[in-house]
Order: sequence, then structure tokens, then C-alpha cells
Amino acid sequence: MPIHLPAALKRPFWRILWEVRGQRKDLMASGGLALLEVSYLDRAVAHVVDTLRPDPARDTVLDIGCGVGYAMRSLAPRSRHVSGCDASSALVARAREAMQDVPNAEVFQAEAARIPKPDGSYSRIVCYGVAHYFPSRAYLLDVLREVRRLLTADGLAMIGDVSERGKYDFDIADQMGPVRRAVYKASTVVIDTVLQTRFSRAEFAELATAAGLDAEIRDQPADLAFHQSRFDVILRPHRDA
Repeated sequence: MPIHLPAALKRPFWRILWEVRGQRKDLMASGGLALLEVSYLDRAVAHVVDTLRPDPARDTVLDIGCGVGYAMRSLAPRSRHVSGCDASSALVARAREAMQDVPNAEVFQAEAARIPKPDGSYSRIVCYGVAHYFPSRAYLLDVLREVRRLLTADGLAMIGDVSERGKYDFDIADQMGPVRRAVYKASTVVIDTVLQTRFSRAEFAELATAAGLDAEIRDQPADLAFHQSRFDVILRPHRDA
């Protein structure tokens, strides 16, 4: 049975880790993807854009956990306005620098469960590759409630790249040599069982309903690095909520 750190310890651990990572110059290292090529990020961003399909004439977009602003660069020209937030001050500084020449963009520091914006501020919301850093089921519910509060009545949200309970992120292991593969798998199991939080599809749908959202659970496209162990969730406000 996995032995996870208590939620009260997970939150400061991830906060400190991302403050440190955010100081690193290498994009992939600061994004936690040092084992993958940059083209993976491009495919993931293209997947997000294709899912949200923002209208540049009307849609306001929020990227929760925006990191260094990589996805925002693609979302901005396709949106009326794009906001990005991250809990890490170091990543927020990097994202602000990356977006300083984009007039319809803003970046601010905030946790996923407490975003200082008025109700109904966004018609599109994305939170991609972040859910496994949420410290608990209760925190995910708080995030989903915040998504519901921030969405317009006809809005759409995507919480993507959700780590699925009962699986490990071994998808890319076959690309490695035998020694590196063994080390990667061992470290993945340790990180997953101690630090990361995984959710079942049924659990995610249940929490979405409790937050007043309709959830559509989707498999990830096969060209994404961890498609065998992660899934996407498309969310819309429940019409009776």
C-alpha cells in the first residue's frame, strides 16, 4: 500500500521544489520534463489549443499552473485575453518575462484553489499537467469549485494530463537503455507512492459533480508521452447548478 506524505507536507514540498526549478535556465528542466524533447511540449500545447478551441473575438482564457508561460504563447493569439497563474514566484517571473511583449496577456501568482478573480471571469480554463501536484482529494475538489466559480455559464474547462490511479508513468521507459530504464522506473515508483497524487476516472467525475460541473473523461492522444497512464477531463457548468 502506498505511503504518501500528508497533504500538509506535500504543499510546501512542491512549492519549494518549483521555486528551485524555476531558477534553472533550461526550459525542460524547469518544466520537470528533462527526460523528454521539446517537441513533447509542442504536441501537448497543440492538444490543449485543439481541445479548448478559443475564439479570438470573444474568449477569455485562464491557464492554471502556467509554469514558464509556454502554452500561453500559443493561446494568446487565439484568444481575446489570456491569463496565467502559478503558485511559484520564480515561474511567474519567468512567465511574465516571456509574455511581456504580448498585449492581451497577464501573469499573476496564485494557488489553483484560490484565484483572485471575479466570478465568471473566463470562458475557457486549462490546468494541464498539474493535478498530480495537488496534495489531496479535498484540494482537487476545491480546485474544481474554483473552476466552476470562474467559468462563464457557457464556458469550457480542461484539466489535462491527470495521473491515473493504479498506473505508473512508464510510457517513455522503452526509449531508454536498460540501466537508465531501471533507474527511471524505480524513481518513478518512489515519487509516485510518496509525493504525487493520482485519481481514478470515477473519482474525478464524482468530485466534478459535487463541484457543479459536468465531466467528460477522455483518453489522451497516442502521440503524447504519458498517454497510457494519464487522462484528460473536459468540464462544463452543470445547467442546473
